Amino acid sequence: MGAVYQARDLQLNRLMALKVIRPDLAKDPEIVNRFKQELILARQVTHKNVIRIYDLAEFDGLKFITMDFIDGRDLKTFSERTGSSNLGGLRRTSSKFAAAWKQRTLKP
Repeated sequence: MGAVYQARDLQLNRLMALKVIRPDLAKDPEIVNRFKQELILARQVTHKNVIRIYDLAEFDGLKFITMDFIDGRDLKTFSERTGSSNLGGLRRTSSKFAAAWKQRTLKP
């Protein structure tokens, strides 16, 4: 759907992440609405393992979400270093998380 970039908030002097919608997708109101829903839903969850999302904004025609920046490896790097066989647990965990999210039964 887009790309995530590291950025610095100059007013608060802190690192943050920008999740940018691809320009071709930003023209589709349904995609933009899904992007907004991601923000709305994520703001309803407060947990140490869930990233904090701040805002949906636009600059020079690019729509993006601002969120906490978490320094670490991405999933692609993780899978290359550990081998795809180790991703089974991650897939199971993410499936359970997705099911719980839909039912709003997330518990610490």
